[in-house]
Amino acid sequence: MTESEDSSVVRLGAVEFQSPRGPLRARGKLWFNSVYFLALGAWAVIGSWHQHRVLGFVAGFVYLELTLAVFRSSRLVGGVLYNDELAGRIAPLLEDLCTKAVCLTPKVVIRDDAMRSACVRRSRGRLLLVLSGSYLDRVDDRELRAVLAHEVVHIARDDLHWVKVRIWGSLVFAGAGCVAVLALFGGGVTLPVYGATAILTLMVANVGLSTFNRRLERRADMEGASLCDDPIALASALRIAKAFSDEARQRLFGPRPWRWILSPVSWRMPTHPPMSDRIHRLRELAAIRPPGGVGEPSDPLPGNTQVTAPSDQTGLPPTAGTEPYLR
Repeated sequence: MTESEDSSVVRLGAVEFQSPRGPLRARGKLWFNSVYFLALGAWAVIGSWHQHRVLGFVAGFVYLELTLAVFRSSRLVGGVLYNDELAGRIAPLLEDLCTKAVCLTPKVVIRDDAMRSACVRRSRGRLLLVLSGSYLDRVDDRELRAVLAHEVVHIARDDLHWVKVRIWGSLVFAGAGCVAVLALFGGGVTLPVYGATAILTLMVANVGLSTFNRRLERRADMEGASLCDDPIALASALRIAKAFSDEARQRLFGPRPWRWILSPVSWRMPTHPPMSDRIHRLRELAAIRPPGGVGEPSDPLPGNTQVTAPSDQTGLPPTAGTEPYLR
């Protein structure tokens, strides 16, 4: 382990880890956002009291839901973790997988409050792999390698590009929603009402656009299983991830009446295929794998491997019996 010139980074081999960070800063942002949304909701209702009152109440309800959700999140937010044991497990596996996939090695951020077991994202132009410390404690090294392979495929295939496309598409829809409100109700609508309209339109647009992400997840499952050469381990890691996510959501949204109150913001967007379907396809893949590996090298992207898709319902173009699945 070596300290980087950047004091916020700890380097282990070729892999950089975010150094520990407390939760106070993140909690402060969430508390500020709670007050901010509450103020916007009050402005929407009061400012629309004499004109467009119904719009004001709808906007106030939207901001109240956001206020409660953000405030609830602030009670559960944690910080960034680092310890030599976790880093020692992750670094060699991640370095090996990124070398095989011929892709950049992301900076690793281990959090103790993550709602998701693992995800890849960009922050300030930097590629990050965000992992949940609690999830890492539940998986063995085979399962860890498998879930890292899944995320590495997202990096190698530049799936974050489609996330950016989805964001810009959603913003276009949000702008269209605000224009529609202006056209229908004229110029007497307060700014918070336009903001609430944009939020609602963003949610609706994301529901439609996020379904395209299912294809990317199916591909990452299949190619990730090929990259780590262990579909069963990935199926097991996904099963644990599902249980972890359900527990995290239960802590966030809580029992009744919180779950009832937060129901408009507590539903899952359809960004991923059903977990049972993903696990089933990985088990199918494991059943048709030839002994000792998934095939001969044929492609410079994830794993340089060759494998036949278990069915033509992966959301990707169907493959023939001997056609390389990875493109």
